[in-house]
Amino acid sequence: MTTTRTRSRGRRDSRSSAAREGAERRPAVLASAGVVIVVLAFGLAVTSAGHVILAASDHFLLKYSGVFALLALTGSVCMGVVAADRIVMTPGHRVLAQAIHRAVSFGALAFLIIHIVLEITAPHLEESQTQHVHILDAFIPFLSQYRTFYMAEGTIASDIIVLLVITGIIRRRFTAGGHAWKWRVIHYSSYAALILGVLHGLLAGRKAIGSFVYWSYGIVIVLVALAVLVRILEIGRAHV
Repeated sequence: MTTTRTRSRGRRDSRSSAAREGAERRPAVLASAGVVIVVLAFGLAVTSAGHVILAASDHFLLKYSGVFALLALTGSVCMGVVAADRIVMTPGHRVLAQAIHRAVSFGALAFLIIHIVLEITAPHLEESQTQHVHILDAFIPFLSQYRTFYMAEGTIASDIIVLLVITGIIRRRFTAGGHAWKWRVIHYSSYAALILGVLHGLLAGRKAIGSFVYWSYGIVIVLVALAVLVRILEIGRAHV
């Protein structure tokens, strides 16, 4: 007669074998993906159609990569709130929410890097033919000669995002050393990054960019307000 212990052992064995098979296939998958990327990059670089695609992509991302970074950061914050819920979410659902939270966080970082690189490599700002974004402007606030305060808001927000990603990667060092509260304090700064990012986009961004961008900023503000409210309610319930 099959016991519960035998069935659980069988499930563990099947999961471990599946994990081993996944680890064995990973190098082949990564190599195949690398070959595809190299072939696509070569095709874009040497063909006239590729040049057109690259120019259009560069123009599009120059305008909207900052918006995508802000939207991804919003999604990351909301998924972080969901992953921390212990009232509605089951442990399995929290693990899934944490995985989505991390993936969206790296997406926000990727769009942020694209936004910064394209702004630095652009010959001049679209709003000013005489101003240019320098490398230091991306890391140190209040150095830009163009709308200094509003550009600094974006710089501070990007610095916070990088800090959040780094501390997220080394989270175990905080928890293992009994300093989990420091990690939480650092990650609460994500709300400040969102606010600064919205202000940067509204006050230092491009004017003729489309009404849907302003709608997205409004959605960001509403979602952040809801996330803060949910977090406050959770803290209140935990202390009851």
